[in-house]
Amino acid sequence: MSAKILFFPVGNGDMTLIELETGQQILMDMRIRAAAEDASDSTPDVTAELRKRLRTDGLGRAFVDVLILTHLHEDHCLGLQRHFHLGPPSDYQASDNKILIQEIWCGAAAFMEWDGLVDDAKAAVQEVQRRAQRTGGDWDRLRILGDGEVPDGVAHLAVPAGSKITSVGDNVAAMEVLVLGPLPPAEDESDEDLISMHRWSLVLRFELEVDGHLGAGLLLSGGDAEVAVWERLWEAYEPESFKYHLLQAPHHCSWRSMSYDSWSDMGEAARVCKDALSALSQGLKGAHIIASSKPIADADSDPPSTRAKREYLAVTQSTGGRFLCVMEEPSERWPDVMEFTVEWSGPRYTSGRRARTSGSMAGGLIGSEPLSHG
Repeated sequence: MSAKILFFPVGNGDMTLIELETGQQILMDMRIRAAAEDASDSTPDVTAELRKRLRTDGLGRAFVDVLILTHLHEDHCLGLQRHFHLGPPSDYQASDNKILIQEIWCGAAAFMEWDGLVDDAKAAVQEVQRRAQRTGGDWDRLRILGDGEVPDGVAHLAVPAGSKITSVGDNVAAMEVLVLGPLPPAEDESDEDLISMHRWSLVLRFELEVDGHLGAGLLLSGGDAEVAVWERLWEAYEPESFKYHLLQAPHHCSWRSMSYDSWSDMGEAARVCKDALSALSQGLKGAHIIASSKPIADADSDPPSTRAKREYLAVTQSTGGRFLCVMEEPSERWPDVMEFTVEWSGPRYTSGRRARTSGSMAGGLIGSEPLSHG
């Protein structure tokens, strides 16, 4: 038996599918660009790739067991309205052929006031708040992860920071999810800090179970959490809480996730925040770091940041793993879904479909040895 973790090529954005040994599927964020629907456009058709992998219900409708929305920025929810059914399940139209969502996990940010939300983010907020008023039927479930203020009457849906999730719906799941953040406001946090959407990103550590072994695959993911969040998390939790086989580099390999100093102003003089980098450096032997970003080449760009890449490369050199950019695998011309198969002995990486069928691009399988637990 095995589980899978898949990273979709969406440029600067996140779209990650976790398939549990039990068959349950968790989609974390999305960036589905309309250009992919144009056959003459080179934008990867991530919707088609997602649908190939999704299960269907008794009526033939594709669905995800859980949709996680780490936060409400466009590059984490683009395409939600077009491709997913929102609203009461009874309103589902077969002719729309949209993907159903059994359960949504989000943060308290969905109940806060925000200016400038894009339409998909507004639709996400509306759906979350609709579900908050429901009793939690099979297609209406909601959990609110981490800390933050929520309206009266929905506290029973909250999973506080520091807690673990071990079920999907009413079913025990072959995983544990440690909710690391967001944490509650600190006494010294300014109003400016608290009105940043990045400050309220979900930070989660997934521990997948395979063949009865919990911890066969550890994924650490933090949405767009920036340096102050990682610094505070490192102070709040034991180092063991950050151990990973796979790290999804926060904010698309942004320098701002590991430094308070401006790269554009200070260049090489900019300093790394020691505690933030410590939180992001807890890779186990063979651990890989994944940048869900556009190709990393422009020294002046952020995100992705070439300086952040260098720091992550140093981490993977110490673990014996690799740093990988989703939009560069198996090649920049033909980026494909990056797939890790999680077996009892650890995650195993093979590059996308094109690499498996074209030796001229990537030379076949990559990473034939599993990642170690030690």
